[in-house]
Amino acid sequence: MSPQLQPARSIAAAGHRPIVRGPDHSHAVTHVTGRNNVDAARGRRLGLQATASADETGGGYLARPRMGRIRLQASSAGYPPVVIEQALPCGAITHTPDSKRRSVMTIVLVHGNPETDVIWRPMLRELGHDDVICLSPPGYGAPVPDRFGASWIEYRDWLISELEAIGHPVHLVGHDWGGVHVMNTAMSRPDLLLSWTIDVMGGFDPEYVWHDLAQEWRTIDSGEAATKAFLGETVEDRIQTNLSLGIPEQTAKELAVGQDQTMMRCLLALYRSAPEPILKHMAAHLADASAVPGLVVIATEDNFVGNVEMRRRAAVRTGATVVELPLQHWWMLQDPKLAAKTLTNFWSSVPVADAHV
Repeated sequence: MSPQLQPARSIAAAGHRPIVRGPDHSHAVTHVTGRNNVDAARGRRLGLQATASADETGGGYLARPRMGRIRLQASSAGYPPVVIEQALPCGAITHTPDSKRRSVMTIVLVHGNPETDVIWRPMLRELGHDDVICLSPPGYGAPVPDRFGASWIEYRDWLISELEAIGHPVHLVGHDWGGVHVMNTAMSRPDLLLSWTIDVMGGFDPEYVWHDLAQEWRTIDSGEAATKAFLGETVEDRIQTNLSLGIPEQTAKELAVGQDQTMMRCLLALYRSAPEPILKHMAAHLADASAVPGLVVIATEDNFVGNVEMRRRAAVRTGATVVELPLQHWWMLQDPKLAAKTLTNFWSSVPVADAHV
């Protein structure tokens, strides 16, 4: 089944060029985690020589460090060639020579609660891009910085900081709470984006009320008891909980490993920072997100994010394109091929010729 994009506004495709990635894949930075990724981006802007290892920890905010090492060498243009010494599993950022830089696009994926970046893996295999960054919010598969309170506004500022470090506009995709972070970023810093995509638009409708589980998490004592029950006594307990939420078995197992007390503490703080009046406050600025093209994914069987009418109503205020998928909350896991096609169809409609001037 091919999804039908339903534009709430027309997105001009005039002057659009196909995405071009240089044939020399030595010009690539693989998915790097922690402070190393931030420092590398800063080094590129400064034209500095640097060596960074994804094995090293530095208190950064991306997904947990994995294997791999990158070597940066400064160039006169300030965009160094980068040599891959070992590929990393989540994706890569591709940098091409100056003559082709305008046509490069970077995709950034931000997950939500109670998740780590493993939720994207099946879809990544279908996307076929080598220029993808999976950003893990603090506490959700990434370390929590000192004095980080895990409020909605701190997550917005965290995401803005990560995007600034990349150094050029990106296609930003958010799922669940990741979608809230994405929308708050799109409303406040559209200059960092080529486009945005979210699947929780119903939360920005004035009539939205938090779902029952969120209401429990937001309640003192009841929330603590609920998160304790969620974690259970063993990894197997968490696997069973994930399966009950509709998460496929392999991902349920991988998620269970990363679901811990730190995630639960951040979960409680995040939900308690965002009662319905705060959601309405966020929604007051929805029109600001229309500065760049947006896509609203409506998974019609998702019962966590408001009904379809709410999601469509809020989408109109952003001027976004809307696509309905007959899927549940974890649509990118339920049908990775359809999820990838939905996103690539949208990105191909967004003019990017002048994105990296």
